[in-house]
Amino acid sequence: MHTLSESIAEWAYELKLNVIPREVINQVKMALVDTLSVAVSGSLTPVADVLRKSVLAFSTRSGATIIGDFQSVYPAEIAAQVNSSFAHALDFDDNSYAGFVHASAIIIPAALAISQETGASGEDFLVAVIAGLESELLVGEMTHGLLYKKGWWTTGVLGAIGATVASSRLLGLTQKQISNAIGLAVSGTGGIKACFGTDAKPLLAGMTSANAMRHVKLAKLGATGPLNVFESENGFFNLFNEGVSDILGKNQLGSDWKIIEPGLDIKEIPVCLSSHAAVEAVRALKKEFHFNAQQVKSVVCDVPPIVIENLIYELPETPQEAQFSLTFPIAVTLIYDRFLLKHLAREVILNPVTTSLMKKVSMYSSAAWHSERIKKYPEGADIEIHLTNGTIMKQFVGMPQGSREKSKRWEMLVEKVADCMAEVVLDADRDEFIQKIREIETLKHIGQVLPQMNHPSYVAKRNG
Repeated sequence: MHTLSESIAEWAYELKLNVIPREVINQVKMALVDTLSVAVSGSLTPVADVLRKSVLAFSTRSGATIIGDFQSVYPAEIAAQVNSSFAHALDFDDNSYAGFVHASAIIIPAALAISQETGASGEDFLVAVIAGLESELLVGEMTHGLLYKKGWWTTGVLGAIGATVASSRLLGLTQKQISNAIGLAVSGTGGIKACFGTDAKPLLAGMTSANAMRHVKLAKLGATGPLNVFESENGFFNLFNEGVSDILGKNQLGSDWKIIEPGLDIKEIPVCLSSHAAVEAVRALKKEFHFNAQQVKSVVCDVPPIVIENLIYELPETPQEAQFSLTFPIAVTLIYDRFLLKHLAREVILNPVTTSLMKKVSMYSSAAWHSERIKKYPEGADIEIHLTNGTIMKQFVGMPQGSREKSKRWEMLVEKVADCMAEVVLDADRDEFIQKIREIETLKHIGQVLPQMNHPSYVAKRNG
């Protein structure tokens, strides 16, 4: 009987593009566009400046590139670490309810860096990313959400699996070596949700991506890891997940695709997904009843317990805190027609108008959120808006647009890319980037798929 790591290794090793459903391929292409776009905007954050300074000494003559710096190249591990942190810096990257995890931001930078370093084809890159995503989401689904509820930062814990599998494919490991690499990676994985709202979150994302590559390279040289890393008495499920697991889920590999269901949720606004349903409900009421922010007396949000656990900042003072707040995105939605990246700024957060509105927002969790409803709508929201004239408006949203309306995802994503790359990437370069990703399996070499950041306003700012 194969262990879970051996089953994943066998499946990932044998995976070919022609057996992957078109829906899976399309979903992963959207994840590629989304992740690399938010990494562009993430490269403009303060933590990005810290990262760039920290890796200058690692510049080399051949290797992979870092977003915003195409003149220098770095070892794959370094490029993956920096680009992964960029992708997660704004918490604008995709989520999946298979483990409550940000998967793409860890896996894609690792796969891209290795592909650039080795000259891999677009098809090899795409299949590796798919193998990594599906393996990670499968294990995430096996945890039944307990891992996240216990306080583990699942993006770091589970990200080690996905990035290891993707990197193993691209570096040509054997099945046995992939199993060992997974054992090494999972043995050393970790992360706690105390990192929310701080630079630790994106920085640890980058370290997870880079460490996966290091484990893969060690396994290729002959290093071993525990093949029963998931099932052992002192292994993953017992220590991280109180012994809870659906180990027979390994038989679903390649047949019951987690990339499709529960899928990858593309974020429409740059804050924690726990707030998105509530924000969408507020936006719907505003559109239907045509009221303005000055008319709002209170906003009452009835949400699942996990939303309250995640959105811990009632009056945030920094962009990082605002990402884990319900009051802030609701206030922004009441003030502006659309929540854009430029609103995730101190001047907006600390504006007296914003602060006043945030104080009018409250949340609680009623008995209506029973286990079956939570399973169907993990981060849904029942919203009541009370106006000063006595009017009360109600709206329920179970799943936000990025999760619910799959037919509109590309439309939403194109708008999001434009926001992420505004005044950084020229429109023609942005469109070329999207087209390259949509045709990525046809590329002989992955080359430079990252968008060029040549917008005059950005170049002027960069050159200071």
